[in-house]
Amino acid sequence: MEKRERELLARGAAAVGVNLTEGQLDTFAAYAAELARWGGKINLTSLRDPAEIVERHFVDSLALARFCPSGALLDLGTGAGFPGMPLQIVRQDLHVTMVDSSLKRIAFVKMLLARFDLKATAFAARVEGDPAKERIPPATLVVSRAFKDVSDWLKLARSYTLPGGAVAAMLGKTVAAETNLSEMAISFGMTLESEHRFSLPFSGAERGVAIFRMPHE
Repeated sequence: MEKRERELLARGAAAVGVNLTEGQLDTFAAYAAELARWGGKINLTSLRDPAEIVERHFVDSLALARFCPSGALLDLGTGAGFPGMPLQIVRQDLHVTMVDSSLKRIAFVKMLLARFDLKATAFAARVEGDPAKERIPPATLVVSRAFKDVSDWLKLARSYTLPGGAVAAMLGKTVAAETNLSEMAISFGMTLESEHRFSLPFSGAERGVAIFRMPHE
């Protein structure tokens, strides 16, 4: 990662409420380098422009940091580690579990965990709504960037969420502001705790995060 991309990352992260240390910037620079190196062998991301990777992968993932309570976070369909890896890098109070169906992508994620000496875990599994069979531990917060349809995501994610825990839905521009997320939450036995809309700092791409709370029983 060149000096320009490091500066973009520092500014972009600050714009979503995360102040990165020099050590964390070094870690993200190494992350970007490994994405480029491994990307020639396996499909990790369609993005090739370093500045786009900074904003659409790193900053977009870090936008979730302020909504994450301490404890267990489960990232389903993590791909190349998004958003779980960036969140673990900046939040040492989290214990992130990253799951993906691809053995090759999980091998990449495990390599990063070893290189950066992070306490997160990662393993390959096909997520089908049966955490006990899949041996996926339920979590306090369940996240994913792999689902565009909020209804489909809530239907699946609730099975992996601890009582009283929450599901984070990352909202792109395809989720209209007028979508009644409260009614959607009720239909799955949940409540809409909060909804936040924002734009990525450089491209202006529309984003959002909705937090859905599970009942305590």
